[in-house]
Amino acid sequence: MGYIKKHHKKSGFTLVEIIVTLVILAILAAFLIPSLTSYIDKAKEKQCQINRSAIMRHYKAASAYYYNDNDEDVTLQKLLNGDYSDFTEDINDFRCPSGGVYSVAGDGKSIICSIHDNGSTPDEPDPGDTYPGTSIALTSAVWPEQSQFVNPWDSYTLPAGVVFLFADGKYYAITQSFSITKHQAANGPEAIKRWAGITQFSGTTLTADDIDGGRFDLADNGDVYDDGSGNYYVYTSYNGVDAPVPTESGGNWYQLTTN
Repeated sequence: MGYIKKHHKKSGFTLVEIIVTLVILAILAAFLIPSLTSYIDKAKEKQCQINRSAIMRHYKAASAYYYNDNDEDVTLQKLLNGDYSDFTEDINDFRCPSGGVYSVAGDGKSIICSIHDNGSTPDEPDPGDTYPGTSIALTSAVWPEQSQFVNPWDSYTLPAGVVFLFADGKYYAITQSFSITKHQAANGPEAIKRWAGITQFSGTTLTADDIDGGRFDLADNGDVYDDGSGNYYVYTSYNGVDAPVPTESGGNWYQLTTN
C-alpha cells in the first residue's frame, strides 16, 4: 500500500499583512504620542507649581520662626541658598520634574521656574484649563486689548468671578466687577491690583494642614485655600496675619469657580 504525501499549508503572517499592521501602528502613534506628551508636560507643570507653593509655605514658616527668635528678616533667596538649616533639607525635596531651575522673582516675593515660568508671554488657556495644581477654571481673553477702546475716554467693564493668565505670566482673579480706562488697560492688572477688585495669585496654596485653632497663622494677599472638598478661595486682604478660615460668607476670602 502506497503512502500519500500530504501537504500542509504553513500558517503565519504574510509580508503584506506585517506591513499593513506596521502602517496602522505608525498612524496610531502619530495621533497618540503628541497627546500623551502634552498630557505629561501639563502634569509636570502642575507638579512644579505645587512644589513652588510648598517652598513658599516653608518660607512663611521660616519667616515666623527666625523672626520671633532673632528679629531677623528672612528672604526667599537666603532660603534657597540653604541659610536656614531647619528648613533647607525639606526645601531640597522640591524640584521641578522637568529639570527647571528655581530662582527668586524680581520682586523677591515668589519662586519662578526656568522652564514653567520664564517670563515669556504665555499661551491663551484652552477651554478646561485650570490654575496649576487646582481645579480653578481659567478664562481666556479677559483683559481688553487697546483696539477695543474706540475713544480715549471709553471704559471697559471687567466681570467678577473669573481667573485668567496675563501676558506677564502671572495669574489674577477678578473678585469684584469694575471698569478700567484705556490707559489703565495698557498698564496691565498689576498696576491697579491694590485698589481695584483684582487679586494677583501669590503662588501659595494653603490646606487644612496650615490651620491652627480655626485660623491661619500666616496668609498673604493672593494665597489660595483648598478646603479639600473641591472648593477654592483666594485671600483678598493685604493684612493677612491670623486670617480666619474662609466660609460661605466670604470675609476677606473670595470663592473661586472650578471646572
